[in-house]
Amino acid sequence: MRFLTSHNTVYRNTNKNEKTLILDMWGTTTYVKDSITERQWKVTDSKRKIAGYLCRKAMWEMNDSTRIYAWFSTDLVPSVGPEGFGGLPGTILGLANEEGTIIYFAKEVKLMKPTEQQLTFDSKAKEIFTQEALKKTIQEKMGQWLKPGDLESMFSWL
Repeated sequence: MRFLTSHNTVYRNTNKNEKTLILDMWGTTTYVKDSITERQWKVTDSKRKIAGYLCRKAMWEMNDSTRIYAWFSTDLVPSVGPEGFGGLPGTILGLANEEGTIIYFAKEVKLMKPTEQQLTFDSKAKEIFTQEALKKTIQEKMGQWLKPGDLESMFSWL
């Protein structure tokens, strides 16, 4: 049943405005290198505690029918979050969509120094795509099995 769950890794270099995604696409490791996605967040007055930190709620309208909610803490400086989400004035400790089918909430926050191995990825990959190039390749190879909008929804999170 592993194919039903995404197992992705996201590397963000905010100094270069680049992200590298390592996607598990139907059992194949796929590399995508592109610019960091900019999202227009609407910060609300709603607050809650997550993992001991006071967080504010923000909302991003992904499309006409999907909203993403993020709870971020300004007490934690980097503008990062799960699945490569960021762009808020603090760290995202909670992330959910309106339907409740995607939910991330931190249980704890620990200070740790990552190893060099954790900060790097295999840059010798056979093929590194941009998001648009990967969409085009998927459309060419699997277009007959995709419904209209499937491709966009696959990449809307990235």
